[in-house]
Amino acid sequence: MSYGSVDGEIGGGVVRRRFTMNGESVAPGTKLTRDQILAMPINNRRALVRNKNIDVFPPAPIVAGPGVRHVVHNGGGRFDVIVGVKLNDRALTREEAEAIAAQAD
Repeated sequence: MSYGSVDGEIGGGVVRRRFTMNGESVAPGTKLTRDQILAMPINNRRALVRNKNIDVFPPAPIVAGPGVRHVVHNGGGRFDVIVGVKLNDRALTREEAEAIAAQAD
């Protein structure tokens, strides 16, 4: 995937080949912020990405707060507590599952 074609896909970048930005030479290995990259004229930015002068990377994923814990019945009076992943390592009774689900993160 080529980041740089859509501004929302750019989280930052790293310089791979020397180039001039705002009259200053930018050395390989320099890290660029999203704002620095987006401040470049779009045609220049696309050329720098296409010619491998800079490698851009996507923004960091947004991490949601603690999720809602769900008590799931597995049959036979056994329960699991789920919050995106199963929290328990063994089948629980209803009371045990509800106690875990009630705990704050």
